[in-house]
Amino acid sequence: MKSDAMSLLLSSLVGIVAGYVSFVLVSPEIAVILAVIVAAGLNFAVGKLAKDVPPEKKGLKWWLTNGGLCYFLLWFVAWVLALNLIK
Repeated sequence: MKSDAMSLLLSSLVGIVAGYVSFVLVSPEIAVILAVIVAAGLNFAVGKLAKDVPPEKKGLKWWLTNGGLCYFLLWFVAWVLALNLIK
């Protein structure tokens, strides 16, 4: 699997799970802090897993364009859906 597709898939799945975990935490401040911490860890993990991307291209910009924005979007959507549908 290409690194771009792997990054997008992994970021999407982690975003959905992090959104639900943010709902379970109840506090919005803690939920946002958790999302940022998970995003930092995900950036590091995807950087290590992306073997076919040169090291000088792997960085925050590469991750944001290959899954990071999708992570934040799906995290927010999952969190809001859980808040509105489960409570």
